[in-house]
Amino acid sequence: MDVMRELLMNNLANSSVTTRDLLMDTAETLFAQKGVEGASLRAIGLKAGQNNTVAVQYYFKNRKGLIEAVLESRFRQIEDLRTEKLESLLAANPDPSLEELVYVLQKPLLGLNSSNIFARFLLQYLTSSTRWEFHTGNGVRGWLTNGATYRDSATFQLLDLIAAKLPDVPRHVLGSRLVQCMRMLMGSVVDWENMRNCGQPTPKFETLISDQISMIGAALHAPISNTFAENTQLAEASHHELLNDTVLPDRVNTSSRWMTS
Repeated sequence: MDVMRELLMNNLANSSVTTRDLLMDTAETLFAQKGVEGASLRAIGLKAGQNNTVAVQYYFKNRKGLIEAVLESRFRQIEDLRTEKLESLLAANPDPSLEELVYVLQKPLLGLNSSNIFARFLLQYLTSSTRWEFHTGNGVRGWLTNGATYRDSATFQLLDLIAAKLPDVPRHVLGSRLVQCMRMLMGSVVDWENMRNCGQPTPKFETLISDQISMIGAALHAPISNTFAENTQLAEASHHELLNDTVLPDRVNTSSRWMTS
C-alpha cells in the first residue's frame, strides 16, 4: 500500500471523514500530481477505496463539480485563516504595509495539508486550459465583478486594503498581477519542496516565503508600460461607450481576461 493510500485509509478510520471528503482529498492529490485533466474520475474513486466506479459522479456529477467542491472546501479554510490573521494584524497595526497585507493574503494558501498538496493542486488548476470554466465568486474575479457571495469577507477586505495602497494601479491590472504573483508563489513553493525531496540544499521555508512576499510587493508597485496603459485606456473608453448605448445585465463582466476564481 503506497503512502497516499495509507494516509487516506487512516483518514477514513476517523468517523468525521465522509466518503465525499475522502473523494475530494484523493482528487486534490491526484490532480496535484497529474493535472486537473490528467486523472480519470474512475481512478480517483478506486484510489479512494470505492468499488463503485461511478462514485465520483454520484457525489459530484462530473469533473467540474468535483473541482469546484475541492476549491470551495479549501477556500472556506483559507477564509477562516485570513480572517484570523487580518484581525491580528489590524489589532497590532491599523495601517499595515503592503507586504504585510500580501503576506496575510497569500500565506494561508500554503500548508493546508502535507507536502503542500493544495499548492500543487492550485498551480495545476491555474495553468489548466479549463480554468476559465470555474468561478467560485470568492477570489480575485469575484472582487473585480462585485459578485462575491460574501462581500464582507476577509479576502475582499484584504484586496480592498491592497488596492488602497496602490492608487495608481487600475483595479483590473491589480487583479491580474495578484493572480500572476500567486502563480509565482505556488511555483516557488513546489520547486522548493521538490529540491528538498531530492536532497538539494534549500533555505528555510519562512525565508523563502519572506523573499517571495518582497518580490510580490515590488511587482505590484511596478509601473505600467506605456503600451499597456494605452490599450487599457482604449478598452475603458469602449466600455463606457457600450454602457451609454446599451442596456446591460445586472452583472457586467468588464475585465474577464484579467479575472480568476
